[in-house]
Amino acid sequence: EEVIQSRTLGTRLLHTKKIPLFGQDGTPQYLLGVSEDITEKKSTEDEIMRIAKEEAALKERELVATREAFLAKVSTLLSASLDYHETLSMLVDLSVTTLGDWCTISIINNKGEFERAAGAHIDKTKNKTLTEYFNLYPIDQRVLLVLDDKSFIQPQIKMEQLQMMSKDKKQLEMLLELGANS
Repeated sequence: EEVIQSRTLGTRLLHTKKIPLFGQDGTPQYLLGVSEDITEKKSTEDEIMRIAKEEAALKERELVATREAFLAKVSTLLSASLDYHETLSMLVDLSVTTLGDWCTISIINNKGEFERAAGAHIDKTKNKTLTEYFNLYPIDQRVLLVLDDKSFIQPQIKMEQLQMMSKDKKQLEMLLELGANS
């Protein structure tokens, strides 16, 4: 790319290819240049990039606003009731309307065992499947050995991972029906 000053069009941007032309003795005799005016193309590309950056910044601001609103609602919700089952039930409902397709919350009960405290699916018709799933496939108590205070996200769960996680065909089918993908 090179910038030139045109007498009639002003500053232009050219994409230029230059090739030396050699004489019979092998020495360069001429320089052949072929140029294409890419001023408008480059301007259009720059505008597309600017718009994409603005859209990304807007999406990020919206995401931050959504997270802040969610955290404010959670804070209010957690102080609304002393009945933790009721509070956790409201929390999963809020989570599926704000963050994802389904959510469950488990607690460690007085016996030191996992207890499913609440669960909800964005598609209310799948709540029965969700309840059935957790009745058939309770949390493995060995999970307690790997829990810590750090959160993580698995952006995408592949079919192979779902197959490895599933104890049998029914569990895999239920996970697929519920939409386990992240």
